[in-house]
Order: sequence, then C-alpha cells, then structure tokens
Amino acid sequence: MVLTVEFLGHARRLAGCTSRELEMGNDATYGDVLRALSRVCPSLSGEIIDPDRGTLTPAYSLLRENLRPVRDLQEQPVHGERVTLMFVEAGG
Repeated sequence: MVLTVEFLGHARRLAGCTSRELEMGNDATYGDVLRALSRVCPSLSGEIIDPDRGTLTPAYSLLRENLRPVRDLQEQPVHGERVTLMFVEAGG
C-alpha cells in the first residue's frame, strides 16, 4: 500500500519537505507508519516520534485525510490515504 504523509509546522522543518510518500505492507498499522517515518526522516525521531514504540510525543497528532485524528495506532491505513503530521495546537 502507498500513502502520503504531509508535514505541518515544526514537523515540516525537521523533515525538510512538505510531504513524503511511503510504501507499506498491506497489513501495516499507523504505528508501522510512524516507525517507517522515523527511518526515512530520522530528524523526527525523539522530538516527535518514539521510534521504538511507534508512537507520537503528546504534542503531535496524525490526521486522516485532514479530518479526524488517528486515535488507535493499531488501526490500518487505507491505500492512497493522505495523513497529516501536525502539532496538536496547530489545528483550527
């Protein structure tokens, strides 16, 4: 499955890009997406992503299709989905 992660604010500065396309296995979870992000964008590790646990630090959130937060990191994304990594306070 392929999905796109968009970065906002500080996450964008650390990643050095506005978005990143990830190719994941069909059984991947959002936790797996975070682990993959920490590998391809190591500057996100520690400050935003805990790569060992596959979780976000409390100040950050993942949004599905810019609408709803991912609450269960064991949930599986959908092929072609766009998720946004953002600072929790940045929402409108």
